[in-house]
Amino acid sequence: MQTLYGLHRKKAKLVFQNDPMAQTQLMLTGRVPRNFIPWLEVVRTFYKTLTENPNLTTSLLRLKVTPEEIQEGLLRIKTIEETRAAYYQIQGESQLSTIQKEAALNALHQWNATLQATVKIVCLLKGK
Repeated sequence: MQTLYGLHRKKAKLVFQNDPMAQTQLMLTGRVPRNFIPWLEVVRTFYKTLTENPNLTTSLLRLKVTPEEIQEGLLRIKTIEETRAAYYQIQGESQLSTIQKEAALNALHQWNATLQATVKIVCLLKGK
């Protein structure tokens, strides 16, 4: 995704170098964020704006950025978001199962301690 977006961004910067409004809409000014969430927002905004504004898309056709490539970018973003959501869901389930396992082990430990105490008392009573 970084490669595709990087290429499209370079082409868009070239095409819209004299159009500050388009540069602002496509978030072409400044540096690309390195952190994942801000980066994903910039990329999503870029492709969503191109999809919603056919004039911008038409301008990019000069440098062979096709509507299909723009749709591919949006599809990749959706895939990234779905994969990330699935990862966090699995991680959450794993944490939940760890908590449940620890609770079960604590209950077993308490039951074992009660059993040992009961056995000691029974042994003391039998010894008398």
